Amino acid sequence: MFNFPLAKFARSAVTWIVIWLIYITQLSDNILDVAAEVVRRASYEKLLEATSSILRSIWEAAFEDIGSLPILRNAVKSNEVNKATLQMVWFERTRLFRFLVELVECAKGFVPASSLDGAGPPNDPRIPDNELDMSQTMNRHAVICQLQRLLKSLIFILGVMTSPATPVHQIKMGDETELMTDAAAGLTIHVAPPPLPRSEKKTTEDEELVRRRNLQQEIRNEKWLFVNGIAGEKYWLYLACRKIATTFSREVTGVLNRGDGMLWDLIECGGERSTGDRGKTSSQDDLIQRTASSVEAQESLMKQLEGALKEAKTKGGRHVGAHVVMIAHSQGCLLLRLVLDELVTSGRAESLDTSENLSVFTFGNPSIHWKVEGMSSDSARHYLSSHSARTEHFANEEDFVASLGVLRSYQALDDGDAQKRGYSSDVVFVNRESTWKNGHMFGAQYSLDPYHYRKTPDSWLLACKNLSMVKVTEQKSTAVPPVGCRATTPTVP
Repeated sequence: MFNFPLAKFARSAVTWIVIWLIYITQLSDNILDVAAEVVRRASYEKLLEATSSILRSIWEAAFEDIGSLPILRNAVKSNEVNKATLQMVWFERTRLFRFLVELVECAKGFVPASSLDGAGPPNDPRIPDNELDMSQTMNRHAVICQLQRLLKSLIFILGVMTSPATPVHQIKMGDETELMTDAAAGLTIHVAPPPLPRSEKKTTEDEELVRRRNLQQEIRNEKWLFVNGIAGEKYWLYLACRKIATTFSREVTGVLNRGDGMLWDLIECGGERSTGDRGKTSSQDDLIQRTASSVEAQESLMKQLEGALKEAKTKGGRHVGAHVVMIAHSQGCLLLRLVLDELVTSGRAESLDTSENLSVFTFGNPSIHWKVEGMSSDSARHYLSSHSARTEHFANEEDFVASLGVLRSYQALDDGDAQKRGYSSDVVFVNRESTWKNGHMFGAQYSLDPYHYRKTPDSWLLACKNLSMVKVTEQKSTAVPPVGCRATTPTVP
């Protein structure tokens, strides 16, 4: 089925699409009539069976075609359990489709159907940083850029990658998906915070002035960094950084992990796992490390993080409030884990005092584990979290991307496997609120409200709204067991 040369198809794709559209337009009435009659006569079970069969055929045909491309075929062979991942996605396709529907919910601006003026609920925290608010020019710009990159990546895959096999690391997909509007965009941005908000406690003007001055003094030596996930665009990175800066009253430096089209981004995220979810991340790491665009983002992240850690140590570390807060979302978590792994294995983490001067927080983390590759599992330093002052992982309960990593480890594994992977119950924060539990987008669909994670232990990150990170560390360090090392098995309500 669908057994034709992909290169030839790529060269004539536009012609075929035009012919198909004309043909479908001419026959649309007849098609609708036939479809209506089929639906009327068929039983519900038969329709489901037929739909499933068609989707499976399309899936198998598409995967067969992809497998015929030398480069992607070699990448899949080097990461054998990707097939198990695809199989898992197929078996959980209902969840995936439901997730995709919820993902685009924010394109409606969270406006209820009863609205007569198109305005969303007042003070809804999902609205200000909504990446799919199409009333905003730069959101439309970002969406169009992603569509352009997807088409460019498809053209390259179908039209060029049918040539004899080329090593994955030689594929400059970033160059292939570059747009005219990318000129001099840069890989980092800096977002300043708004003025400090007034305290929730009743205070006089003088007390409020002293509080704000003291807090500004305490946080002046903090450095906050953020790295985005798949489908990254500069404006969406800005929205994420603005959300963090506004919530925590800190300046945030954003590191751009620029998307190369959704398809290629997902290929980069391909991770190794067995059908029993007991795989490792060596192939996931290998694919990320061998893909030019990911390597560029990883190097940029390493430069920013290591520079911030050196500056914190030079200033005197926690004794003067110098602390680095590293936040990652989605694919950015994979990049961050590679960076942290390199810092630890090279010995630079110890020399930079990361166990005192660094805190790590992830959102929608697809990584299978949070450990140091190649280090003995008998060592307490086997966990990446043991090399930072604090590590926390946040996930929406129905986030399909997180279910490939942190949620799958935290919820589905028994006999202490979650702890062995670095995802113990005291560091995983799951949002089960009905209006937040779906979705994956950081700006519109991830909450920074501690009350939305009320069924889990207190978060250090979410306590930073009115406190410096060093003060939070001092208050909570004696109350929480060593991160990643709890022996109890988490329970899932």
